[in-house]
Amino acid sequence: MSLSLACPACGKVYNLSETLAGKKARCKKCAIVFRIPSLEPEVEILDSDVEIETQPEPEPPPVRRRKRSSTSTPDVWGDIEEPLPVLPPRPPAAEPEAAPKKKKKRKKKRRRGTNYFYNPPDDAGSPWPAVALFVAMAGGLWWWCLNKNLSTEDEYIRLTGVLQSSDEKVTINRYNTSRSVNLYFKSNPIHFVVSSNLYPSNFERRDFLDCIHPGATLTITVLKDQLNNPHHAPLAGDDNIVYVYGIENEVETFLALKKSMAWERVNLILGYIVAVGLTGFTLRLTYEIVQTPRD
Repeated sequence: MSLSLACPACGKVYNLSETLAGKKARCKKCAIVFRIPSLEPEVEILDSDVEIETQPEPEPPPVRRRKRSSTSTPDVWGDIEEPLPVLPPRPPAAEPEAAPKKKKKRKKKRRRGTNYFYNPPDDAGSPWPAVALFVAMAGGLWWWCLNKNLSTEDEYIRLTGVLQSSDEKVTINRYNTSRSVNLYFKSNPIHFVVSSNLYPSNFERRDFLDCIHPGATLTITVLKDQLNNPHHAPLAGDDNIVYVYGIENEVETFLALKKSMAWERVNLILGYIVAVGLTGFTLRLTYEIVQTPRD
């Protein structure tokens, strides 16, 4: 029996044998390769011009196996005869960079002999006169602090009088400018002075100078001891000076006694602090002089 088949590309009809069913053929007209379908009826090849080209199906490649050694571990994928590919060595893992070490701060050793007094130049004299000066300053300050007695309100007395005249004295030196107010009362020979120490925060200077004029009635507060024994000031040309710690009139208070007493306490505390510091400095200086060798 023959199998009638048309080329799927050009349409040329071929009559093929049924034994060629399921195989591949090449068309002589268009040279296309196509597969001959399998059909039940048997056909004979009537047209001898059909060129049959059969291509065997590729066989799977043979599996190469290698002999298994007696000590090798069984492989689930089978034993391969050809050697396994050699992989390149893995580069070593980079080590983490170590944190920079902190430099320890070295304590600077103090060089002995850096002060002028205990390491003087070759042409300098003895440092002991300077030490004696500091000792005298510290001793005088301690004497003032220990002999300073804080006053109480019972030690003050109030005086009322008519102001004859007043003036402000300004003293300018190299370091600061000090001010004081001089008061003169009628029928009283004493020279009353508002000290410059009370000026910065206690004395209402501007109100006093603007409101108080000669003829005004004032009430002042002074120490009883100073009133009985007036201060002697040869540079001022007056032998009767009494310091004022409180000034007021019927309307306003220009200098309060409580503020003056508070200023005395603060002044005494500052004196003790300076005395302690000066004493410590003198002792340290003396120690350095003793410990420093001298040629």
